[in-house]
Formats: sequence, structure tokens, C-alpha cells
Amino acid sequence: VTTTSVASSVTVGATDWHIYRIDATNLTDVAFYIDGNRVNAGNSINFAATGTLAALQPYLAAYKASGTGVATLTVDFVRAWMNRQ
Repeated sequence: VTTTSVASSVTVGATDWHIYRIDATNLTDVAFYIDGNRVNAGNSINFAATGTLAALQPYLAAYKASGTGVATLTVDFVRAWMNRQ
């Protein structure tokens, strides 16, 4: 029910391919990476106080701020894993 987002300040071109990673090992500092480079500030995403990480559901989306045409997202593959508790 709560959406948390942080702008990465990274522009991805229409023909670019990248590797995206979300690391929630530290619930007080969830880290987002593009091609191995962290794109969100330390402690900008904190799930520890809310306990919502159990309901974290990754999804893929394309955001288009303005202009004509339709946003497109092409995904080669997705790999997700976690430690069972």
C-alpha cells in the first residue's frame, strides 16, 4: 500500500542494455545498482521500521515523463533469490 521511490539521476537510452540490481541485505539501507554503480544515496530506502520487506514484490516498468509515442521495456531475463527464514 506504500510506494517508495527515489530518482536515480540516470537516463537510459532506447537502445541501451544494463544490469540492474536491488540489494536488501541491510533493511535500513536498501541499495539500487545500475551496471554495478550504486544509484541511490545511502539510507534513502529504509524498510526496517515498517516491516514491509516481507511484502516486497519486484516488478518491471517503463516510465515516460512526456512527449509523444509509447514507452517500451524489453527484458532479457530476471533472476531473483533470497534466504529463507
